[in-house]
Amino acid sequence: MSFLEPSPVFLAFIFAKNFVYPELLALLALARVIGASGPSRWLAALALAAALAGVATILAPALGMTGLPVYPRAARVMALGTGMMALLAMTAILALSAVVPGARWRWIDAVHGLALAGLLGLWVATWL
Repeated sequence: MSFLEPSPVFLAFIFAKNFVYPELLALLALARVIGASGPSRWLAALALAAALAGVATILAPALGMTGLPVYPRAARVMALGTGMMALLAMTAILALSAVVPGARWRWIDAVHGLALAGLLGLWVATWL
């Protein structure tokens, strides 16, 4: 492998960051919206909206939607901190929905924690 070829760990991180984690976060937030009540449901709905906006931004070039007026700003937000800042903000909102009143279905938190650990592990591994 030459020095110009990306490592498999880096490629796995890019793939997970763009095509696995935001979609999984949206599904988990949707599950929390369905199963929770009160403040937990509202925070989960906010996390769902943010995750869906992130997915739409990531897929916009493939769908030919880069001409929309909101796309440049959304793309800049999704690119902050190598693309991790928006994902971590969405994660924080979903995690907060687990600790406020009305949260149910704790399996969502377990899956969320495992997914976050995997994403952060790949992120750290790209720097090693």
